Amino acid sequence: MYSKGKYFIFQCVVMLISPITSLLISIRFYKSEISQLFFVIFAFYFGYHLGFVHDLMNHYRDMIELYANRSASEIFADERIYIVGQDLYHVLFKFIVSRISLTTQFFGGAACAIYAAFFMFFFRQLKVFYNDNKLTILSALLLLTVAFIVEFYWYQGLRFRTGLFYFAAIYLKYVNTNKKIYLLALLLTPFFHFTLIMLVATVLIDFLLRYTGVASRIFLLLISIIIRMQNIDFVPWMLKHIPFTDNLSIAVTDDRIRNDWRNRMAYVRENGNFFYGHRNDILLFWGLIILFFLWKFKAHKDQKYGVLFSFALTLYTVANFGYGDMTFYDRFFQASLLFFYSYLFAMVFIHGDRIKHRMYLISIFALPPMLYAIITPLIEQRQYLFHIDFIFGNFFTNWDGNLQQGIKYDWHR
Repeated sequence: MYSKGKYFIFQCVVMLISPITSLLISIRFYKSEISQLFFVIFAFYFGYHLGFVHDLMNHYRDMIELYANRSASEIFADERIYIVGQDLYHVLFKFIVSRISLTTQFFGGAACAIYAAFFMFFFRQLKVFYNDNKLTILSALLLLTVAFIVEFYWYQGLRFRTGLFYFAAIYLKYVNTNKKIYLLALLLTPFFHFTLIMLVATVLIDFLLRYTGVASRIFLLLISIIIRMQNIDFVPWMLKHIPFTDNLSIAVTDDRIRNDWRNRMAYVRENGNFFYGHRNDILLFWGLIILFFLWKFKAHKDQKYGVLFSFALTLYTVANFGYGDMTFYDRFFQASLLFFYSYLFAMVFIHGDRIKHRMYLISIFALPPMLYAIITPLIEQRQYLFHIDFIFGNFFTNWDGNLQQGIKYDWHR
């Protein structure tokens, strides 16, 4: 491979001519820090040209109304910016972006690039396994699945998934190094989105469960499954006991509004596309099959990285308690899968010698979730991903930058 300097210059040229080619090259040489940098640059290009809808559009309108052409003192003295959203991340994001540009293109590009940067922050914590080792077929399949657990288009939510990748990265740093400072860094997670405080709380719950035995975990899991089956709505109760959510919780705690939302959630669950609506369930099913093989061949235990599985299990239990709220459930279920597949990936590396003669067998069962995780968002977003302007465009191409406008999405998750 070229020297770092030559590779950087090469990537600069390719990015200017064909950003999507630069992306493919970056994926091919994913271990390189330069490739990872250009992955983030491509994300800016992606968000800049593709336009946005729903959540990100609402955030953009807030920026124009509350941040545009106003001084810092005027902005931070306006209580409306805290009513719109009490999370520090989106306030700082809109303030900084408004100082640079008020265009929709720059807003979308910045949101996507920052999201990609936090994803890469998380991904780099796995380099203890992939950086100096050649990936086997099985480990490559699992690493790709980890990378696609969270669909790329969730950058348009702006806050939650960005905060999730921050949390996952810091938690993996803690597991890798066992330095307590990273546990303190986890406390910053709710500044991305207030509901992410549940991730921090789950760390504490998981820590306590380690001293209560396996039976307590199984009991809580069974109780959570019963609550899920009964569709008991715990989220209003939780919001009433979470501080600083008064302005945000009325849509949940108001009975009339909540009943309307629950009816909509029930309709979506009953009539939505099965393969998209049950994506998390399908990934969990295949992950459990892989786990079964690792257990059968005694390749599922590790004192250091086993905590990833226990945390994923605890987080899945918490998600079940919130099944009554589709948004809460889908988000935290997906978060549990991110840790679950990270655990599977780690176990395959650590116990490679034990499963080397069964590698191809387990790979057969790892192939479906990998393909499914990759293909579903590509098909779901095919209207613009396979648009000729996107595939053959570059930074100098003059196109409308609103390919996503008019496309209907289900952004409730």
